[in-house]
Amino acid sequence: MDTTTVTLGILGLNWAAALQRGIHQELDLPEVPEGWEHQVSDGGELTARVAWARQSLLSFSIPQHEREYEVKWGRDLSLGYQTEVAASLSIRWGRINTPWWSFTPDRVEYVSQPAPVIGTSFRNCTRELYFWLGGKIRLRAYNVFLQGQFRDSNHTINSDDIEHAIAEAWLGATWQLSEHYRLSYAIRFQTPEIKYGQGHRNLIWGGVILSRDL
Repeated sequence: MDTTTVTLGILGLNWAAALQRGIHQELDLPEVPEGWEHQVSDGGELTARVAWARQSLLSFSIPQHEREYEVKWGRDLSLGYQTEVAASLSIRWGRINTPWWSFTPDRVEYVSQPAPVIGTSFRNCTRELYFWLGGKIRLRAYNVFLQGQFRDSNHTINSDDIEHAIAEAWLGATWQLSEHYRLSYAIRFQTPEIKYGQGHRNLIWGGVILSRDL
């Protein structure tokens, strides 16, 4: 299963600064958020990325007692505001209604990337409920969010100070609430992106995802 995506965006807009300051004002907080003039591409700059990903099913089981498993691996290539190659391995187990290629927990670049969700009907009048885990290795050549782009920025990080090999891992669960809605919770781990200083630390975070298929 191959997927190609093209992403267009604008870096450094002042919308986030206005939103943050507006929230502080509405909550009557004394602090005024500062430092936005130091963001990458301050004032606005176009950016883009082209990405290709391939998924392959390694192993699976025929449903027994409403339980089954899937094991797949993926490889990615990205050119643009993030330039890198990557490989991943992911597993899910439980009551599974959706096809293996529609489940993409590895497709996360700071935020989850969209993926098709198919399988609206209940299997044997049961709702989808499965657990999942996996890992990914990235070999990253360039990251605009740390290194900047064409416009001069007040604070960027040199390529020599960037970790070019990054490891990730995740663990989660998904429950089908109704025919079209699913609720997921995931815990994710990532090794440092910066070699030195306060930025050199592992990251662990969790998130709740509510998805709807069409």
